[in-house]
Parts: sequence; C-alpha cells; structure tokens
Amino acid sequence: MDGITPLHSAVLVKDVDIFKILLENGADFTAFCNFRNQTVIHSAAAAGNLEMFLTMVRYNADMSVQTNNEKGDRPIHLAASMGHVSIVEWLIENGISMEITNKEGHTPLHRAAFRGKIRVVKLLLKKGADVNIRTKNKERNTALHLSVIGGHAQLVKLFLQMGAEIDAEDGTDNMYTAMHYAAQRNGLLCLIELQRSGGNIYMNVDSKNGEALIITAAKYDSVDVAEWLLDRGIHLDIRGKGGRTPLHYAACNDSPMVTILLLDRGADVHSQDDELRTPLFCAVLKRHAETAGLLLYEGADAYTENIDHLNAFDCAAMVGGLRCLKVLLIGNTVKSGGNKYGDFPIHFAAAYGHLDVVDWLIDRGSAVDIRNNMGSTPLINASWGGHCNVARMLLDRGADVNATVEKADNRSVIHSASFSGNAQLVELLLEKGATVNARTSTNNRTPLHWAAQEGHLDIVRLLIKHGADATAQDIYGLTAEGVAFSKG
Repeated sequence: MDGITPLHSAVLVKDVDIFKILLENGADFTAFCNFRNQTVIHSAAAAGNLEMFLTMVRYNADMSVQTNNEKGDRPIHLAASMGHVSIVEWLIENGISMEITNKEGHTPLHRAAFRGKIRVVKLLLKKGADVNIRTKNKERNTALHLSVIGGHAQLVKLFLQMGAEIDAEDGTDNMYTAMHYAAQRNGLLCLIELQRSGGNIYMNVDSKNGEALIITAAKYDSVDVAEWLLDRGIHLDIRGKGGRTPLHYAACNDSPMVTILLLDRGADVHSQDDELRTPLFCAVLKRHAETAGLLLYEGADAYTENIDHLNAFDCAAMVGGLRCLKVLLIGNTVKSGGNKYGDFPIHFAAAYGHLDVVDWLIDRGSAVDIRNNMGSTPLINASWGGHCNVARMLLDRGADVNATVEKADNRSVIHSASFSGNAQLVELLLEKGATVNARTSTNNRTPLHWAAQEGHLDIVRLLIKHGADATAQDIYGLTAEGVAFSKG
C-alpha cells in the first residue's frame, strides 16, 4: 500500500518477529504513514498489540506524539477508541495524563465514550478520570453527551451511576443536554435511561435553551423518540422559539416521518408562528415539496398570508421552488388580484431570477406584463435584480421593454437595469428598443443619471455609445456627471 512503511505493514499483519527484526536493523519508527498519518506507535496502540507497543517503548518512542491529521490523536486516544484496556492502563501507569487532549479537544474518556468502549471507560473512571470533564472545543461536550451521540445506552447508564450531570448543557448556541442529543439522534434507549435517572422529558420553552424534546425530535425526523414522547403526554402543539410548533419544525427541516406522525395524531395544520407562517409556508420556504404535499393533503391552506402578506405561492416563487409550485397548484389556483401589494408569483420569480419558474408560470397562463399595485411588471422586477436571462425570456415572450412603474417615479425597465449594474442586461434592453433617454417623472433623470449615481462606468459608456444625452439635466440642473460628482 502506498505510503505504508514495512514497520506499519508488520503491525497490520501482526507479525511480531518481522517487526522486531526491522527495528533491530534501524527502521525509522518516527515516520508518518500516509494511510492514516500515524507513526508506528499509533498503529500499535490502535491495533492493541501490547508486545509491539512495549517493544516501541524500549526504543524510546514518544508516547504522546500526535497523528499528523485533523484529529491529532495520541496513542492513548487511539487505544481508548479501539477498546484496548491493557495499553490504556500501561500508558496511564507510565505517566500519560487522563486529561491529555487531541486536536479536537477530546480526552481518552471522551473517545471511549463516543466509541462505546465500556471496559476502557470503567478503567478510566476507576483511575480517577473526571466523569464530567468537558471537551476543549466549542462544543464543550461531556462524556455523557458523547455516549448518547454514539448511541450507547449501557454507557449512558454507567455514566449516570457514576455521577454524570444529567442536565449539563453543551457549549453551542443550542445549549443541548444529553436528552436533547438523544432526541436529535433518535436514541430512544438512551432517552429511556436518562428519564429513569431523573431526566425531565417534559422540559419546555421555560428551559434555558427554549427547546422542548419533541421539537428537537421534529427537527431531526427522530420518529421513534417523537412517538414515545407523545405517548407520554407531551403536548402535540407545544410552542418553541418564535411560536413554532413541532409541525412547523418538521416541515421546515424536511422530516417526513415525524410530519406524518404529528398529522396522524391531530397536529394543527393551520397553526401560525409569531410571523404568521404556517407549517406549509415553512415547508415551501425550504423547498420541501413532498412535505408540502403531505400538509396540503391534510387540509393546509395555501392562501394563508404571513406577517409580510405573502402566501405559499408567493414564497415558492420567491425561493425558486418549482416543484412546490406544482404541488400547490394541484387543486388550487393562484389568488386573483395577487397579494396585498398586488404581487403575483411571477413578480417574485422574476425579481429573484428564477428562470424556470417564470417560464412555467407563463406557460400556466400568467400574463407576461401583469402589474402589481405600484405598476411594476415582471420585466421591471427582473431588471431591478439584474437578471439578464429572465429578462431575455420575458422579452421573447412579448414583455414591454419600455414599461414604467407608475407609482415609483415612472421608473422604466432600462432605469432599473442601469441601477442594477448589469451591463449585459442594459445592452440587451437597448437592442430590444429600450428608450435610452427615458425620464423619470419626479426627478426627470435618465438611465445615464442612474448609472452614474451608482458608479457603473461600464454602463455609462454603453449608454453614451447608444446615444444617451450626456448633457441632459435633472430637475436640480445636474447632468449625469454632476450626479456622480455629488455622490463623491
């Protein structure tokens, strides 16, 4: 194998005689193996070969050398991870600290806990290892946390018997306890052990991190844990941060199994969070079409508006969720008249540059020049956002290249494009017949004024090349050059 020295090979095949002969003949035992970036002492510790390990000791190998990778494990970490009690014990008895860390900030106890090596854990605790010692990293996990993350219920029980803090929170913004990790990992057996030892499964938004266990389970599609919690009386529609229910979290995080469970148990499909978003809105926001379909089947209302007066159709168009739009339009139609501001899905799709959505909506009957309450068209929205491909498609579909926004100073398509800074888009509009010297109604400014104001020199040159009047003045008597000068 590439990068493996003969010494490493001898360890891998457990040939002690060859191993000793190589050492006696001057083999370099300090070399790192490219296979795992380990020296021979690491390989011997990981393999659990005590005879080879002690042979290395006689050659004065460094007992605390770190692997040359992102983990930076020392021999004791590798031995602990693999469950090699005899090597771990020898290292401790010969001066290696039980609190020594690798590059990830893990002690031998943390490594053994995560890997489920109960005999090593018992040895370390017997030798006096701190059961509540934290990892030296941003997670600040305890061994109990890591045993839950690894799914080792027997170790969870042992740690609790040895005095592990059941409610210890990690160092992340989530402030997760061991119970949260059990809910996150669908670790039902671990959660049961934690509850038996006094863990509170009824913790709610009054707890420090504000996250009930059912919400954690919903976020990570931990259906076994969610069902177990509901069977024990956990409130189906408990509110978490922002007023979101478990169904909101399941929908937002694409947790289909928990979504089905919650709906079967009668979760309120119409519930709204503090921003008036429904679970359906959340599913669409994250483009989870299958989850959206489940919610619609159970009666979710696609027209319910959030605090910004956007419905699920608007949201799908805004985020480019074409599959969600198709699901929403099964048995529904886009609301006539648009939302409170007169915007239709095509306005949002164009504004955010979603070519496929705009194209599909037009095929479904959306008017190419439909106006919102301000008078803006999809082409104006696309130009304001600098979306050349969307603009080209709209023009090919017959959009008015000289449309203006009546209630926004009669800003034209080319005004919007000049402001956006997309020279390719401006050139496209000019080729399609845009009026190069169009004026706004209040300030009497041309596209050249707008390009100069924003410092888009390439567009300034392009407009002048196509006949823009560099001497044109706005109502303040400023030319494009004067506007640029006033902006600094």
